[in-house]
Amino acid sequence: MQNTCVYYTIFITIIFCVLGFHPANAQKIFYFSRPKLAADLSYEATREIRKGKNINSTDTINDYTEHLNIETKGWVYHPALFDFKLGLSPEWTQTFEDHTIGTISASNNIKSYFMGYYFDASVFQFKPYTLQFFARKQDNDITGSFASKSDSLATTYGTNLVLKYRTLPTIIGYVHNSINQTGFYSSIDVEDEFKLDMRLPKENNKSSLNISFIDKTQNTNGFFSNVKTLDSDLNNIWEFSKDQRRSLISYLQYRETKGTLFNNSTITFNQNFFWEQTEELDFNGQAYYSNTKYGEFNSETMTITAGLNYDIFDNLQANLTGEASAREYQGGSEQIYSSGMGLDYQKSTPLGEFRLISNNNYRIRFRNVSDGLIQTLNEPHTLNTTQLVFLNEKYIDPGSIIVTNAASSIRYIENIDYIITQVTPFVRIRRVPLGAIADGENVLVSYQFDNPSNYDDATLSQSYGITYIPIEPLSISYLYNRYEQFYKGGVPPDYLDKDVIQTGDIAWDVKWSRTRLFYQNTNSESGTSNSRWTAEQAISYRYSRSVFTMLSAIYGVSKFKDINENETFYLLRSQVDYAPSRSWKISLEGYRNGISGDSIDTLDHGFSAEVDMFYGIWSTSIKYIFIYEKDGASSQSRQLNSIYFRVSRSLW
Repeated sequence: MQNTCVYYTIFITIIFCVLGFHPANAQKIFYFSRPKLAADLSYEATREIRKGKNINSTDTINDYTEHLNIETKGWVYHPALFDFKLGLSPEWTQTFEDHTIGTISASNNIKSYFMGYYFDASVFQFKPYTLQFFARKQDNDITGSFASKSDSLATTYGTNLVLKYRTLPTIIGYVHNSINQTGFYSSIDVEDEFKLDMRLPKENNKSSLNISFIDKTQNTNGFFSNVKTLDSDLNNIWEFSKDQRRSLISYLQYRETKGTLFNNSTITFNQNFFWEQTEELDFNGQAYYSNTKYGEFNSETMTITAGLNYDIFDNLQANLTGEASAREYQGGSEQIYSSGMGLDYQKSTPLGEFRLISNNNYRIRFRNVSDGLIQTLNEPHTLNTTQLVFLNEKYIDPGSIIVTNAASSIRYIENIDYIITQVTPFVRIRRVPLGAIADGENVLVSYQFDNPSNYDDATLSQSYGITYIPIEPLSISYLYNRYEQFYKGGVPPDYLDKDVIQTGDIAWDVKWSRTRLFYQNTNSESGTSNSRWTAEQAISYRYSRSVFTMLSAIYGVSKFKDINENETFYLLRSQVDYAPSRSWKISLEGYRNGISGDSIDTLDHGFSAEVDMFYGIWSTSIKYIFIYEKDGASSQSRQLNSIYFRVSRSLW
């Protein structure tokens, strides 16, 4: 079989070369350009050691890879009829594996052949209607400076019908994606997408319609899920004044998701109105409606808001807001009425620039609820290493928590992608560094929580802040937030919220350096009281065109007052790039991260060194990576050493 694949590749290559010398004017049937050729040879050796209570393993892997890329382009009959680009990417890999678990060892020798390709074609590309075809099959190594290597085999094909009429430009398309990822992070994803995009581009009235249906099957580290998502939205922007001072923005969306473990559908209508009466006065309003079904749970929300912004003076702005909303859900209903006022004052003086802000909001809520659980859908959060993230509601059922990506197409796995921790009465959520959730990624969280008591309440939110900039690089700010809940009638609750949050921030920003001190203190009579401070320093400096350095450090302490627990964390990172000429470059990177506390103890650090050399269309890369990770709570550790060598020829 291996020899057959080799002969097949050689045969295709010869055909490409013969067609490449076919003159364009010999016949008017087809044309192939002279083929371009790229090639690379690589070797990678990795050694991974894992130790823990129930594991003691050593894996050694040596990979030899040869890769070619042959590309040509041309047309059939006429360039305006059928234009295409075609490429073949054959790859040969030989892998030697040694696995040791305890006292048991096993070896394996794997020889594989992979025929990658890519094909792009257009039919009637200069006509008002164009048909596009595309197909590609690629084998990619997914890795970063310190990321554990994963190999991804991706197959994609599809077609687009592009209608380029001025009145109603339209795109109708289909895409199939199949990704088989192996390595540290293993998954098999199969996705089919049908889409329709239409636009109505009038001068002062623009509309668009977008419809997509995605059928995605995912198997991640043994966790299987199938999700079908229908997403459609209709948008309209109407500017009904020539000076663009009055506009109406309408948005209608319907989303339906059917999955292995959850089914939900949502219809949303949003109407926004903006009117700029004068340069100093403008008005805005919004009408919002949403109807959500999640399994047996139904929720319907209607909201009307209005706002007024007025520039009293050049440096003083005021805003007034009002809102009325009604929500009905399985287990109860509630009505909310609120109003607010804000002031923003800025003043430049010989001593520096001052900014004062003030916001006050009063809200009253009427409840009619029964005992049971309430469903929260798609609550947005941003997960990163240096921030504390708590879910919004109290007394949450941990078994009901579902975390997905922002598009609701990927479901993340607990203890692999994220970790939840009970900090009564709230739940804390944080990402796992080596999981599928990237640092700073937006996620959606759905869960169930205990129904609150059947009572009416009012809340007062107050916020006061000051920012002082004595000189341009330096800024000093302080923010005071106060939130208090008042009982108004019904069944008295067990507690009333009363929170005070104070935040201080000092920052020094210049072109090559950033220094920041941050402190936040939260006192809550019914929630989670905590404090957190961080010190951050980042320096990036280019000594010359050939030398670049970067050094960053973050150190912080979090204190959970209610449970008397502390958590200390630090992040260190450094980078040095040296490129004395265009022909070669040296890069050195290192990092060390640690989190320690009463319930967590993690440490990971790493180092990488890379040398890149270039000569014409040829390039060479040599890279070494060292990674060490330790989880003290589970007494597990992982150590990785990797060396990578590659010689490549660019497509030419």
